[in-house]
Amino acid sequence: MGRVPAAGEPRWTEEDTALAVEWTRLQAETCGGCGQPLTDSMDESAEWDLHKLQCFACEVREKAEAAAEKPVPGRKLSVSYAGRHPMPD
Repeated sequence: MGRVPAAGEPRWTEEDTALAVEWTRLQAETCGGCGQPLTDSMDESAEWDLHKLQCFACEVREKAEAAAEKPVPGRKLSVSYAGRHPMPD
């Protein structure tokens, strides 16, 4: 995490360990599908609002994946921001 341990120093500091334990706890208490806390997402009486989002970067990647003739094992497609295109008049 940006720290190079000196000879004899532990690879993980006490703070690193505490943060890793907390992250693991949060992951265990979070729904892997929606990202909401399990205490809320498993409550049948809870009400939820749905928000539709469209990620245009994901759209580009998904179209390229669908157009590929044959998947290559281990190959991952990534996208990078290329700037904005001028809006037509």
